[in-house]
Formats: sequence, C-alpha cells, structure tokens
Amino acid sequence: DDLERFEQEESEIYQQNYPQMQIMEDTERLRELIEQDPDNIFRNKTIKNRPDITWKIITLARLDDETWDTIAQRFHPTKTISTLQSFFDRNLRKFSDYIRNKLQ
Repeated sequence: DDLERFEQEESEIYQQNYPQMQIMEDTERLRELIEQDPDNIFRNKTIKNRPDITWKIITLARLDDETWDTIAQRFHPTKTISTLQSFFDRNLRKFSDYIRNKLQ
C-alpha cells in the first residue's frame, strides 16, 4: 500500500513537472546546436560592418537570460537594442526551419 501510494505520488510529480523538464531539455538541445553550429551558419551571420556581432553570440546571450540592454552595452556605442533585436528576430525566422529540422 505504501509502495503503491509512493508510485502514485511519483507519477503525479513527474506529470506535473514534465512540461518544465521538456522545455529545459529542448533549451539544452538548442544551446548545443547553436554552440556547435555544425554548418557555420550562426557564426557567419553578422551585423553589417560588425563581423564581431554574430547571431550565435546574441542567441547564446539570450539563452543565458541576458537582457537586450546588457547585450547592447557589449557593443556600445555602435549598436542599439532595436538594431540587435531586429537582427536577431529577422534571422531567427530565416533559421527556424533549419533549427527545427536539426532538433528533430
């Protein structure tokens, strides 16, 4: 009876936490893909006239929960938050199918 109750509680805990665990796992897989960049597409996508600002750098910073303000300060004074966000969003749309396929 105790074992049955314990197993039921464990099952409920797992079911409650599964979505969070799945998100964490997916985030880790995404991070690995971005870091490894097997086809060099993330490190080769740069902001015009700034080869040091890559989509890879920005994405990894966002995955580390850095704010847009913090990221922009790294590249101050040449790039604004809106420039970085636009660059990130535009390329995320371009990379979305690639990322989805790699993570399947």
